[in-house]
Amino acid sequence: QLELELRLQALVSNEEPLVSTFKPVEDTADRWLKGLEGWLRVCPFVAAERASGTWEGHCAPEQLRFLSYVVEDRFPRGNISRPLRICQVGFNAGHSAAALLGAAPKGSVLLSIDLALHDYTRPAAGMLERLASEDGKTHILLAGSSEEMLPKFARIPFDLIFIDGNHSEKAARIDLDFALNLVAEEGLVLLDHVFTDMSESIGPTKAWVGAVQKGMVKQVSWHSCCSRHGIAIGQSLLPRICSGEKK
Repeated sequence: QLELELRLQALVSNEEPLVSTFKPVEDTADRWLKGLEGWLRVCPFVAAERASGTWEGHCAPEQLRFLSYVVEDRFPRGNISRPLRICQVGFNAGHSAAALLGAAPKGSVLLSIDLALHDYTRPAAGMLERLASEDGKTHILLAGSSEEMLPKFARIPFDLIFIDGNHSEKAARIDLDFALNLVAEEGLVLLDHVFTDMSESIGPTKAWVGAVQKGMVKQVSWHSCCSRHGIAIGQSLLPRICSGEKK
C-alpha cells in the first residue's frame, strides 16, 4: 500500500516538465560533458570494453540534465554564501559527476566513490579533475567500497548526495542509510533506479520504500523521462551524526 502511494506521489511530482524547459545559468556542465564524451570516444580502454561487452551504461541525457537542474534549482547561486559539498556513489565514466559539479558554483567539491573496476574509470576521473580545476572546482575520486568509505566522512555535512552504485536491495539500503545520516539538514539525497520498469530498479525501490516506512526520509519529488529511468528525491528525517550538527 505504501509503495503504491509513493508511486502515485512520484507521478504527480515528476519534474521532467520543469527540466525540459530548464536553461542553465552557464553552459559549464554541457561543456564538460561534451569534453568528456570526446575523450571517451578516443580512449582505448573504452574501445576495448565496448568490444568485449563490459562497458557500463550511464545516466540518460535527460537524467544528466535533471542533475544539473537540481543543483541550480535547489541551490540557487544568489541564495548561498558558500560552495557546495556534493557526494556521489558510483562514478563509472564520469557523466553524472560532470553534470553535478559542472552546474555547481566555483569552489564546490564533488567526492565520487567507485570500485574503479573498469580500466577507463581512473583516467576519466583525471580528465574531470582537470576540467574542474580549470573552473575553480574540485573533483576527488575515491576507489573503494561505499560501505567502507562513506562512514569516513561523517564530519562533512554534504549539501547533495547522489546514489547510483550497486543496485541490490542490501547495497542500496546501506548507501541510503549512510547518506541520510551524512546529508546536511537542508540537503537532498537522490537515489537512482526508483519506481521504474527495469529489473535493476527492484533493489533501490525496496530500499527507498523501506526508508520512508521507517521514517528515515521524506519523499519530496521524483524525476523520470521514461519508464526505464527514475530518480527519487528526498530529505533526511534523521539527526546528523556529524559533530557540530544537531543531535
